[in-house]
Amino acid sequence: MYEISDKLYADVAEELIAAVGSRDYFSGSVCVEDGDVECELVTSLVVSHDDYDRSITSICPVWWECHTTIDGYEVDNDFSFSAMTNYLFD
Repeated sequence: MYEISDKLYADVAEELIAAVGSRDYFSGSVCVEDGDVECELVTSLVVSHDDYDRSITSICPVWWECHTTIDGYEVDNDFSFSAMTNYLFD
């Protein structure tokens, strides 16, 4: 099983924030690479924003799955959406 690193969690969170933008609902995917590892998060989210500056205040996953590919082969991973949320709001 592939262990998702802090860096990979942070990279996925950064890409997800950019993909969500000002939407209140997001359904799609983000993909990041770290060397020979590719991580794709496919998700549907309900998103809350600050009324003043539209910054994201919370994200509630409706559904998600994370695919990790190393050298073209998909491997099991220990991705946790709740662990990734630690990197969403710094």
